Amino acid sequence: LELRAAMERVSSGELSHRVAPSGTTEVRFLGNAFNRMVEELQSSRHALLRAERLAAWREVARAVAHEIRNPLTPIQFALQRLKEEARRPDAPRGSVVAENVDAILKEVHSLQEFATSFSAVAQLPEPHFAPCDLAALAENAAKLYRGSTPVEFRVEVAEPLPLAWADETQIQRVLVNLIKNALEASPRRGTITLRLANEPGGGLEPFVRLEVEDTGPGMDPATLERAAAPGFTTKSTGSGLGLTLVQRIVDQHAGRFGLESHPGIGTRAWLTLPAAPPEGVADAGAGAAGGNPDTMERRSS
Repeated sequence: LELRAAMERVSSGELSHRVAPSGTTEVRFLGNAFNRMVEELQSSRHALLRAERLAAWREVARAVAHEIRNPLTPIQFALQRLKEEARRPDAPRGSVVAENVDAILKEVHSLQEFATSFSAVAQLPEPHFAPCDLAALAENAAKLYRGSTPVEFRVEVAEPLPLAWADETQIQRVLVNLIKNALEASPRRGTITLRLANEPGGGLEPFVRLEVEDTGPGMDPATLERAAAPGFTTKSTGSGLGLTLVQRIVDQHAGRFGLESHPGIGTRAWLTLPAAPPEGVADAGAGAAGGNPDTMERRSS
């Protein structure tokens, strides 16, 4: 019975569990074999996670190199023009100097913006978990934008909606990033809908789902597939790290993040966060949300 219960715990993702072999020789043999198997599974999972992190950082390194290389070419051209202008027998023309200095300053500003965004992703602090009212966050965000843009903002809340177990400041950053993307994609008279609902957790704790939906041009499948990649952007400005930041924050919350888009219809960004634990067990919930990576992986799958 103990071995059967252990198998059920391991199959649910609890790879730290072991049995104490006892009983007949055959049963002890099975117990030891079970423990070895679980140790191998745990080692394999850790190796896989390390490989995934390494692959992710390689992708980030490629994105950083790409973002740095892009402004260097116009900077080089502008400096060459300034060098040629300085060789003129008469005084350098002020208009040419100003034009090229402006081009250099523009590209330097782009590099500074990218460095700031990358720093925000790389140095993201550990979240401080507490009950978080996502509906209130959405309403406050919509109030800030209403009247300052011709885009219509709607907030739809499905009741009953539990509180989320989250760092309110970090989730606010997520919401700002998603709304910013939706605004940039929306036509002048478009609509952005912030939608919240309760999402059952499939046998685990419930989740709270947040969606940010726009009525913009949407993305084709190839663009959608790359949309959350570090450094990828279809805009002429920006670092392309906004969705990377969103994904990182949601991962730290043991949640899920995704994008859905259809050309000519619009894009929907969605995320799920664990619901806040019942009053009195919040401390246990904090440990689950911010601790064991095996538990986090199981909750976010």
